[in-house]
Amino acid sequence: MRSSPPKALLLVLPVLMVGMWFLMGTDPVDRDPKISSEGLAPNRNLQVPEDEPKPLTTEGDVLADPGSRDQGHPTVSGTTVQFPLEIDLTLVSAGNVPEAPDTLPKGSGATARLKGRIADNTAEPCAATIEFLHGPNAGRSLVCNGDGEFGMNDLYPGLAVVEVRTPKGLRARRDVLLRALSTQVLNITFAGPATLYGTILDKTNEPISGAKVTVDGNVAYSNDKGIFHLPKIASGQHIVVVVEAPGYALHRDSISQERQGVVTADYLKYRLEPEASLTVAVPGALGVFQEVEVHLFPAGGSEQRDFPWEMVSPVMVQPGSQVEVKGLRQGTFTAIAYHSGAIAIPKQQSVRVEPTRKNLLEIKLGPGPTIEGMVMREGNPVAGALVELQAPDLGNATTKSLGRNPRFAEQAILPHVAEALQTTRANGHGHFTLTGYGEPGEVRYLSARSPDGSWVGNAVVKVGDADLNIELQEIENKAGSIHVRLDERWQGLSVEVRRNGMPGEPLLLEASDELILDGLEEGLWRIHANWRGSRVIENQQVPVVDGKVVEVIGRLPKAAIEGT
Repeated sequence: MRSSPPKALLLVLPVLMVGMWFLMGTDPVDRDPKISSEGLAPNRNLQVPEDEPKPLTTEGDVLADPGSRDQGHPTVSGTTVQFPLEIDLTLVSAGNVPEAPDTLPKGSGATARLKGRIADNTAEPCAATIEFLHGPNAGRSLVCNGDGEFGMNDLYPGLAVVEVRTPKGLRARRDVLLRALSTQVLNITFAGPATLYGTILDKTNEPISGAKVTVDGNVAYSNDKGIFHLPKIASGQHIVVVVEAPGYALHRDSISQERQGVVTADYLKYRLEPEASLTVAVPGALGVFQEVEVHLFPAGGSEQRDFPWEMVSPVMVQPGSQVEVKGLRQGTFTAIAYHSGAIAIPKQQSVRVEPTRKNLLEIKLGPGPTIEGMVMREGNPVAGALVELQAPDLGNATTKSLGRNPRFAEQAILPHVAEALQTTRANGHGHFTLTGYGEPGEVRYLSARSPDGSWVGNAVVKVGDADLNIELQEIENKAGSIHVRLDERWQGLSVEVRRNGMPGEPLLLEASDELILDGLEEGLWRIHANWRGSRVIENQQVPVVDGKVVEVIGRLPKAAIEGT
């Protein structure tokens, strides 16, 4: 005969059953998030939508299949997934830039990418600065992250000169060739530097003393035997060399150095040619009283790479004055001049320069089509406002203006000419005048900014438009966010985010964390994510609106969920 269970046990069993039911039916979402940083942060209050999928709306809401966490695994802390989820965010168009129907958006030609890693003389990654000195991206710069990595993915194609500077004062100056829709890699380490000797001679093989030689951004001077010495040059390719000496033409070269290599003075020799000079004169003013921009190029192009044209061009000349350009080499040049509110007659000239004579280039200005208007703020004119007129694709507009094919930008270091990007200042009454370059009806993007930079205005104009008023609006630091849904995860996942090509710090996304990409400028963003080559999000375009969280769904491969 079985004995009856104790009364105490009968009382405890229901309590245990209720407790087990509660634990099994409760989703563990109340853990404390482990990560928090700008651009990648958890959001415990973000609710997962339960309604049906909806298409992308003009308000920027993206709702997709919500999915669910894998209920077959308990949520754990940490991760056994060895490889990171890589996310690329690219601003396709800013929210404050107007669109022109049937026209490329502003900045549409900026599709080249550059990335790399910089290590110092101890082979450790460093927070180096990378600056574009010459070329279509001149003036842009960025700083490496904590791993010494850097990146940009909105660059204009063409030949460029970049300089790398480390916190320890180390320098490297390199030629970089950027191509549309391609990625160029620039890795530099200052550990194991090369030693460089060289000799500077004249055309009769006599040594030149006191010549300034800049190699990779580092300077040395030749002695009485014409020999210069640089003991520590970072190894690599496309190292820029420039030689300057009074009375001689400038000389340019691009060399390669092996790690811990030694280059002898007998091997590296530069023979300088006699200097020629050119006087560029502008007899009088027409239109806006600002400098005339004169670009000089070799007539053929074959001499481009052994002369530093980027150091002498463009020549800026105030109307009614003249400027002497020294250090030129003998030859025939092409000169193209630009001036706001006027055109050069002729636009393009050919000039021959010789070392033994005075060489003169005279720029004559004539009336041309203009774009005129007023810069206003709250109904009042804004004196000194900076006004820019920009073609949709700066690179193509530049080569077209020079009468060259687009590949010329890969052979010459070209800044953007005025027909592509034109700037001026509003006068004391807020009035501005620009030249209406281009074919009639051709679209340009016009922008204005207050002198202190805190107010901006934008407009779309056509060649021939006039009497334009640009009303400035105060800049507001609007920002939105993208929520990347990865619902299958039950353990942590390492995430690396590149914003406009610049890598952020790697972070561990715990299983209970939501992946929020925040602080995004208003506009249209493109997001692409992959894990070990498997596409998680495929180049999805997402409109980001101030104060809104936009959702996109990512589908992780099984290995990114299960780990090892």
